[in-house]
Amino acid sequence: MLRVVLIAIFSGVAAVGMSKLIDLLYSHETEELSFPGEIRSRAVYRLPLLFAGCAAAFFQFDSAYPLAGIFNLCFYLSLLFISVTDWEQYFIFDSAVLLLSAAGIGQSLTAEYMPEYLSLPPGTPVL
Repeated sequence: MLRVVLIAIFSGVAAVGMSKLIDLLYSHETEELSFPGEIRSRAVYRLPLLFAGCAAAFFQFDSAYPLAGIFNLCFYLSLLFISVTDWEQYFIFDSAVLLLSAAGIGQSLTAEYMPEYLSLPPGTPVL
């Protein structure tokens, strides 16, 4: 029960933070947006979507493998960020793609510490 409450709190904070970040990035990129005059009207479902996506990402976190879990969390949240901005304005920020790429690289570098790779003999390439 405590885990569910903590996930709800973290999801709410993360959703509000991501929404504020999206608003900030939209204010700097207004000339490139598909619907610059409709930012507020197209953002009606942003917070519920971000909350649900953050909650799903936090539920997937595996504390037995924290390093892999952190990279997975970055990956999930980056995909969520990209999906929401693409859905609202048909626009994907370069910074979000950079974070997604970094999470993917980190995931591949920590792959040998993940459970499915623990049974491989030492020195076996995992990529």
